[in-house]
Parts: sequence; C-alpha cells; structure tokens
Amino acid sequence: MEIDTEPTTDSACTTPAPLTRQAVEDDIVEILDLDRAIVTGDTDLLDHGLDSIRAMYLVDKWQAQGVDIQFLELAEESTINAWWAAVEAKMEEAARA
Repeated sequence: MEIDTEPTTDSACTTPAPLTRQAVEDDIVEILDLDRAIVTGDTDLLDHGLDSIRAMYLVDKWQAQGVDIQFLELAEESTINAWWAAVEAKMEEAARA
C-alpha cells in the first residue's frame, strides 16, 4: 500500500486572495445596480442608493475575503476612493502583522 504524502487542499482552509480595487468597484456597482460608465472614484455612493444595509453587506463580504474592515471605517466618506483607501490600509496592516 502506498501512502500519499502530498498535502491536500481543503477549500475551507485556503487563504482568500487579496481584495483588489477592481473587485471593490465591481461589488459596489453590483449591489447598487449602477451603470459602470457613471461610476468614478469620487462618485458619492449615497447619491446612488447606498444605505446602511447594503454597506453592511459589503463589509460582511469583504470580511469573509479576509479584510478586517468595519462599517464605521467606511461611514465617514462614501466614495470608492475613500473605501478603497480604507480597505487597502487594512490589508497592508494585516500584511505587516
């Protein structure tokens, strides 16, 4: 009998890939059902239907992808640029830890 010594991969144990700005933008565009052509980094998401429920959904999604972001960190400014800066800072902080 031969014993397999190769490590097995369990999808539940794999580390998620780092979140990208494109993924953040895609998530926002999808949850707000926006036309990608009208969205810029400075678009005020509140003007396009962002509410606390949708914001919490995005926070939960990004936390599940390994980003330790909190709702209050996104609440101060509701633009893609601001949110990406917060997400990116959290990922850099985690990488240094």
